[in-house]
Amino acid sequence: VPDISAFSIDRRLLPEETVADVKRELQAIIDKLKKKDKDLKVRFKVLAQEPAVVSKRDSHFFKLFSDAVKKVNGKRAKFAMLTGATDMRFLIRKGMPCVGYSIDGDDTCHGDDEYIRIKSLVDTAKVFALFLTRS
Repeated sequence: VPDISAFSIDRRLLPEETVADVKRELQAIIDKLKKKDKDLKVRFKVLAQEPAVVSKRDSHFFKLFSDAVKKVNGKRAKFAMLTGATDMRFLIRKGMPCVGYSIDGDDTCHGDDEYIRIKSLVDTAKVFALFLTRS
């Protein structure tokens, strides 16, 4: 039986949460476990912290982008939150609206046998070209 164990938690924030709230949440869980086990020793270290950022979907920017997607693909754009971190966060913090949009690769992005569909690559280029010429 090992005398020590270590693990990490990758805890992403929702837009309505703050870094301080999440730190308190994790510390409360640790404190509760320590009450149950008096011998438990925990070292809690935050390696990185990024507040959540969100662009307002009701802006003119999103309407133009959504219109470009619909014109090229024949379908309405579905906007969702991205669970990972991108450099868009720096622009959003400065007040610039941002949207992440990409080609179709059947969820193989950054994985084994990563690929993209050529038609999707062309259509994605068309979406960006149409959006940029109308912005």
